[in-house]
Amino acid sequence: METDVAEYVLVMQRQRMGNLAAAESLARVGLDRSTRHFGRPRIWEWRLMLGQILLDEEHSVEAERHLAASLREISVLFPGGHQSSGDLLNRLAFLADELKRPNADSLYQAAVAWRASRSADAVSP
Repeated sequence: METDVAEYVLVMQRQRMGNLAAAESLARVGLDRSTRHFGRPRIWEWRLMLGQILLDEEHSVEAERHLAASLREISVLFPGGHQSSGDLLNRLAFLADELKRPNADSLYQAAVAWRASRSADAVSP
């Protein structure tokens, strides 16, 4: 598990430095390993990372697939919501708009509603 976390950080570093090919390759290895050994608690994070890299590389269809899968996993693992949900909804809305999907508006509305619900939580005592 420690190796998995260290590799995840390495993928983030490669992505931030603009070495997207290396980041993508490492993320695919991490996703495969997590699928085989760690299961649901780690898979959503690797899918999120891979989806973000693919979005950076402008591989929109595959990015959409991984980001949507990550959001589905988060919904199961964190029924009350997760801090990544809003960002995922925004990215998926962007991709839906770019790919001319009919659900783009509903995804944007979901992202706005998610943000509003979090803002309300932050204000509540």
